[in-house]
Amino acid sequence: MYRILGFPLNSPINLDMAVTVFPPDELARFNEAITNALNGSIPFNIDYAILRHNDGQLRIIHDEGEVSFDEDGRAVRMIGTTQDITDRKESEKRLKLLSTAVDQSPVSVAITDKEGNIEYVNPKFSEVTGYSMAEALGKNPRILKSDLQEKEFYQDLWDTILSGNVWHGEFCNKKKNGEYYWERAAISPIVDTNGQISFFVAVKEDVTEMKKILEDLIKAKERAEESDNLKTSFLNNISHEIRTPFNTILGFLSLLQFEDITLSERDEYITNINNSADRLMNTINDIVEIAQVQSGQMVLTITSVEIRSLISDLVSRFKSQAEFKGLAFDLRDEIPSPNDLLQTDPVKLSTILSHLIGNAIKFTISGSITLSVRSTGEYIEFCVSDTGVGISENKQQSIFKRFTQADNSNTRQYEGTGLGLSIAEAYTEILTGKLRVESAEGKGSSFYLTLPYNTSLS
Repeated sequence: MYRILGFPLNSPINLDMAVTVFPPDELARFNEAITNALNGSIPFNIDYAILRHNDGQLRIIHDEGEVSFDEDGRAVRMIGTTQDITDRKESEKRLKLLSTAVDQSPVSVAITDKEGNIEYVNPKFSEVTGYSMAEALGKNPRILKSDLQEKEFYQDLWDTILSGNVWHGEFCNKKKNGEYYWERAAISPIVDTNGQISFFVAVKEDVTEMKKILEDLIKAKERAEESDNLKTSFLNNISHEIRTPFNTILGFLSLLQFEDITLSERDEYITNINNSADRLMNTINDIVEIAQVQSGQMVLTITSVEIRSLISDLVSRFKSQAEFKGLAFDLRDEIPSPNDLLQTDPVKLSTILSHLIGNAIKFTISGSITLSVRSTGEYIEFCVSDTGVGISENKQQSIFKRFTQADNSNTRQYEGTGLGLSIAEAYTEILTGKLRVESAEGKGSSFYLTLPYNTSLS
């Protein structure tokens, strides 16, 4: 009792001292429970909070007591126990949180005994497979087997988890209605206090739609390869730019299912998911834009563009990105005031410059990015310069080809589809302008965009 309430050992404990550890609301509940027990109406059995005397720490206490009455019905004593149940309550809270998280998880969860018989499935499992919990319990996961995988595939799975390791992989399974579907799974053993495997837990995600998307992309890739012999570039870029963010998103979503992650870890995982989603969206936008270029479906919308407003918006968008990498972002405005208006398509002009500035930031490790704009009579010239890796002379023309970077190898350092400069060059031609590059490997690059002050719709 001394340890639970936080009083010095062997110091006198009376009711007046004991009630000092109660927060006001809890004391009222405690007094009500005591009164009811003394009146003989309700047995004394209560959980309540205290602020421990010696350190002020919040603890959860459970009291049970039995009141003894004399022959006249008067209460004469109470005999009972006091327990500190803080740790138990915290465990119950974590268990409830974990149970809720698993039940509401967007991925399938199945738990089997060591023989592989199902002991638990969450609602998502039933939604995906068509088997209710009652139908699945006691069954072996082979009820989902499609027979499309070789025997060795499943042998490897069992060898892995029986050795105490986690198995990762994909398999084609079959739903209750006979429909085939693809799952990406992580299956791991659960060991008891003696280190013996007692259960297996499988966390699985239906990736059928993603597989279909990838198959469609592969078909599109094959058609592109047939038409313009871009097999290597397409494989090195599009596959990488689709699969990498997809895998990152799926991986961190799986990690978010664990209840013991910290808030900082959760924020880090969510940031990675958002960054990968943005990267995937940029990839899709690039593909859509280059498809419009190829099909000739682009429409020009010529309006009056305030150059200073345009470049101000670009600086606002990209300066923080540059500064995040420790790069200076400079603007050099050399346009005379009367020449501040440009007749062109503002969206396409902004797209061109965005690709040039984005590339400059991406390929610059240290130093600065400079956006310059000047008038040359009937034309206006934009220049995006950087102090980045530069481009060797023999690659300065190939970088404008679709799906190509200066470093186009499988181990290239920089992410991206390799479509940005192709889009920029195509839009430049549509705006009747010119795009050229001056660069030296290891000494940075300068991209010059020259446009007429008046773009003709013809």
